[in-house]
Amino acid sequence: MPNTPARRLSPLGRWLFPVLLVSGWAVTAPAQTGPPPRLPVLLSKETPVFQQFYRAFAPAAQRILSVPLERLDNITSVTASSGLPTIAVGTFACLDLLGQDSRRPVLCTLTPRLAIVDAMAAYRGPVTALYLDQPVERHLALIRQALPETQTLGFIAGPVSEREVVPLERATVALGWHFLPVNYREAQNLVTTLQPLLNQADVVLALPDPVVNSPYNIYPLLLTLYHKTIPVFGFSSAYVDAGALAAVFSTPEQIAQQTVELAATWLKQPERAVPPPEYPRYFTVRVNQGVAKSLQLTVPAEAGLQKQLQESREEAR
Repeated sequence: MPNTPARRLSPLGRWLFPVLLVSGWAVTAPAQTGPPPRLPVLLSKETPVFQQFYRAFAPAAQRILSVPLERLDNITSVTASSGLPTIAVGTFACLDLLGQDSRRPVLCTLTPRLAIVDAMAAYRGPVTALYLDQPVERHLALIRQALPETQTLGFIAGPVSEREVVPLERATVALGWHFLPVNYREAQNLVTTLQPLLNQADVVLALPDPVVNSPYNIYPLLLTLYHKTIPVFGFSSAYVDAGALAAVFSTPEQIAQQTVELAATWLKQPERAVPPPEYPRYFTVRVNQGVAKSLQLTVPAEAGLQKQLQESREEAR
């Protein structure tokens, strides 16, 4: 194959080329001035739940966000970053970061909304969140699909969950049901507090509240309602294992996937505009069929209930 003669530069080109080369203008990609920015991740604790989250989050983040991660040991290792949001996993990590006098971007995840909503409102920097808890409408949709003859919903309002009374009542009334809340505080006798529900409620919904759902209260609550053949709908897999009839919740892996997607949305926004907080899009339904049988209830299978909830979510969009 004959040699192709090299193209000769014009006199002007021979003068410009070394200038461009030295100045860097002739290079198509900018030279790296340092290591690429890393996405900081701060876990509240080193417990199985948070480890499950991180094992799912890390590969998805590196695949979708195309940035390396920086696993932080504690709050003191958080430094002013390149503008990438710090991923605060769990309530403690989120509150620690939002409690600092800082304007760093923060994405809180794997934490109940009521645990952080006030701290988010007071924070001076950019912040958003992926809540762990489900919207109240999703809990009610599960109850309606599992037990369509429900007419009266009982609810135990603790110091934290009492803030859900108004939205829960609004959503309950929209379904044509009666709403029956009772207030509980730590100094009170739980069984006495439950008495109005024992006489009138068809089902009882339990939402996250550290006082109502303390280790001392869960089994007395479930047993008292069980003896009155009143099914309880919980908010976690553990609640179903303990004796609740059913629950809708999001696993750490599902929260991890959506956290990556929320972070990607944030990073792609023009001028890094902060996306609004989100409730989980991915969720799981569990049913305790042993409890259903004991209460002489016929409850559809988990897969069917989950499909119906997913279709309801898509229709509401």
